Amino acid sequence: MDIFLGILLAFAVFFLVVLIHELGHFVVARLSGMKVLEFGFGIPPKIKKLFTDKKGTNFTLNLLPIGGFVRIFGEDPTSKDAFAKGAFLSRPLTSRLAVLVAGVVMNFLLAWVIFTVIFMTGTKPLSVLPIDVGGPTHSYLLPSLEEAKDSGLIEGKGIVFNPLTGSIAEQSGIQKSSKVIAVNHVPIDTVDTLIHSIQTEKNLQIELKSSSGGFYTVSLQPKDGKIGVQIYEDLQVNANFQEKKFAFLDATTLAAKETYASSILTFKLLGKTFSALLFPKEPAERESAKEMLSGPIGVGNAFVKMVDLQVSWTIIWIFVAMISVNLGVLNILPFPALDGGRMVTTTLYSIISQFTHSKTLYLKIEQWINGIGFLLLMLLMLYVAFLDIGRFF
Repeated sequence: MDIFLGILLAFAVFFLVVLIHELGHFVVARLSGMKVLEFGFGIPPKIKKLFTDKKGTNFTLNLLPIGGFVRIFGEDPTSKDAFAKGAFLSRPLTSRLAVLVAGVVMNFLLAWVIFTVIFMTGTKPLSVLPIDVGGPTHSYLLPSLEEAKDSGLIEGKGIVFNPLTGSIAEQSGIQKSSKVIAVNHVPIDTVDTLIHSIQTEKNLQIELKSSSGGFYTVSLQPKDGKIGVQIYEDLQVNANFQEKKFAFLDATTLAAKETYASSILTFKLLGKTFSALLFPKEPAERESAKEMLSGPIGVGNAFVKMVDLQVSWTIIWIFVAMISVNLGVLNILPFPALDGGRMVTTTLYSIISQFTHSKTLYLKIEQWINGIGFLLLMLLMLYVAFLDIGRFF
């Protein structure tokens, strides 16, 4: 039953975020004086036509319940009506760009609305972002480790030593999982302070607390500023960290910041992932990047797990908002067939058309470019689906 509900929830979420995206294209196309031939609920094959509105738009119901689509008059450059009144290509460049970016804007607006409601009703950070993005995330919901420590979400419970086999540390009697209390009678509260002491002091007297609770002291001499230990902080989530409720204006401002932070994080993680996939410094880096890739199947599995764990609706809605942001970011990328790629080719067409009357050739080339881009996207989706399915076994 949980599996069924999780899959149903995943379809509902995909339907919502994609439909909102397409609604943006639809509304701005109408406002720009373009004729919209069809607004489809779901993806073809078509089941039936629901109705036709006063402006001649057919509203249709389609078989695959994954969002929807908008078909605008004159989008096909090979059509004889490509430049007719009300056609996409007949409108000014600003209007065409506005239509193309409208879906992305709607995805960001949806995330902003969801975040606003969540911050008003009360929430706290989900967790520390498990991936290093080279600095603060500026996200309330997914802070970096340092941001989580500064806010009190994460508390440091000491600095831990794990001696390496045969090292100076092991030979001096340092036990595994011992916490450092002081070095040369100076209390240690940060990893940087500890490393500085090891690298600069010739003789060390280290006071420690063993994993069993006993206290002991060792004396040793570093070699080339090293003693042969793994050092890490014993960090724990603050169980007393309270969720916060924000007033309307504060919530809207924080939601805008969260939407922006989520979009920047998505850009950074995409760059980090594909850089590791294509140009890994070592094989393990590529394998780690593969683990970060996930598509509709992986997202659906995440919803199944959330239903199984009976997580709160707040967490589910946060996940919906983040999916909406991800969809917006993916579509704004300047890749053929995506909205961002079409914005680039549309702008180039507008520039080229100022210097030549041979518009049809460029439009056919653009159609080929978008077709190849779409094929590459489908291949990428199949690859990601293969990875998602492989995680079940």
